[in-house]
Amino acid sequence: MKLPKICLRAGNRSKQGFALIEVMIAIFLFAVFFAVYATSNGFNIASSEQLKEEILLRQLGQNKINEIIESPPEEFTKSLTLGPGKTEEVKGYENYTTTVIYKEMLLPDYRKMKGLDSEESTEQGDYNQFEEKVYDKVKENMEKLIWQVEVTVKNKLTDAKYSISTWLYNQKAKVDVKNF
Repeated sequence: MKLPKICLRAGNRSKQGFALIEVMIAIFLFAVFFAVYATSNGFNIASSEQLKEEILLRQLGQNKINEIIESPPEEFTKSLTLGPGKTEEVKGYENYTTTVIYKEMLLPDYRKMKGLDSEESTEQGDYNQFEEKVYDKVKENMEKLIWQVEVTVKNKLTDAKYSISTWLYNQKAKVDVKNF
């Protein structure tokens, strides 16, 4: 026995393609996904370039500090602290400069630390002349022995900067523990 063919048709709609609304929805979704993808990758690339720049500045600064530690200045004198610092180009990196600034270690005055401004305050019970002499001698020696060096690396094109500093030990300084 043969079964009759049943033909189910949904109205008069043709089966030859997508409707205009379907195409518009697909284009809209594609545009949204593309915009999100392009934006997120754009920010990642910019962040990546900035991170590379920061890493390079830091490496150049650390290299310069290490050079100074290995070969400190011959003499630590006040002339090192004069002026804005010594600026020079970084070898192999024509768009980068380093500026080196030396600073003396300065300790505060004992009398000001203790709040003793005048001779009248020497009569106070917390004042100790021996303590002041010891502090002054330590201050004098520390200011001769320890200096600070600061290196700033700058990209001339982007004005990006990185500063690093450390303490240097003056090996030629004479420590005086006499004359108390």
